[in-house]
Amino acid sequence: MLLCAMALGATVACNGGAPFDTGLEGHMMRSPTSPVCAPTLGCTAPFAADFTVWHTGLLVARFQSDTAGAFFVRLPPGIYAIIPDSAAPVVPGQVKTVTVKSQSLTSVVLDFDTGIR
Repeated sequence: MLLCAMALGATVACNGGAPFDTGLEGHMMRSPTSPVCAPTLGCTAPFAADFTVWHTGLLVARFQSDTAGAFFVRLPPGIYAIIPDSAAPVVPGQVKTVTVKSQSLTSVVLDFDTGIR
């Protein structure tokens, strides 16, 4: 499989050797973090996990978010599915669809359900 990613400083290019100028940057969040959420305490938290990136049914990249939820992955423009690893502290099977814009990085905050009720 062809993997193209830049995750936390490690680049793997697949476009003729030159890294992409486009991709995703942002934060991974999980919520709720408690069955009862107080407005002053908030109910979301960042999380560290492994993720896969899919495009037209093909695995195209892997990356990790850090303990602050921050991540960065280089990708060509297009529409992608972001899926957390089964070990992530969220309900399994969640998919977030994102669009990478041309000519720049696309910033996103992706919120995943913890299943806490």
